[in-house]
Amino acid sequence: MKRLMIGITLIMLLTFSTGTGCQATRYQQIRDSVESRGVEVTGAQVQWSLLIPTGVVLDLNAIIWNGSDYPLEIEQASYTIYIGGEEVGEDTVDDILLQPMALTYIPVSVKISIAELGQWVWDYLTGGVELRVAGTMQVPLRIWGFRIASVPITFDESTYYRLG
Repeated sequence: MKRLMIGITLIMLLTFSTGTGCQATRYQQIRDSVESRGVEVTGAQVQWSLLIPTGVVLDLNAIIWNGSDYPLEIEQASYTIYIGGEEVGEDTVDDILLQPMALTYIPVSVKISIAELGQWVWDYLTGGVELRVAGTMQVPLRIWGFRIASVPITFDESTYYRLG
């Protein structure tokens, strides 16, 4: 009876360690294959109070490339948006799926007050302004469907906007 229990225990340990090793290798390949590919402005809406503009909501896409052969589930992506080197906002996006060998456009947005916007309008008109999105995506590490940890993947991308 003892030999049977020892045999079952060894088989379970071997199966668990093999599965863990395979998943760790898979996630390392995914981590090495995921990279940021840019940021783009998709829209802007002016917010009004009576007849006075109070702010602008800037809609952006953070562009992420999944170069692995596996779809990648992102539990959460936290990001910070910078304009002209100054932080203007941060937020979190939940439940994103990165398809294998494909670009994914993660929509992010930030509300900017008219007072903040004023300083960048002049920069934009006179030479240009840098727009940057930086953050971290949390990828769940699962063994046989059970989440055991999260693997962080960082992204940091900027683009430069100028008139004309």
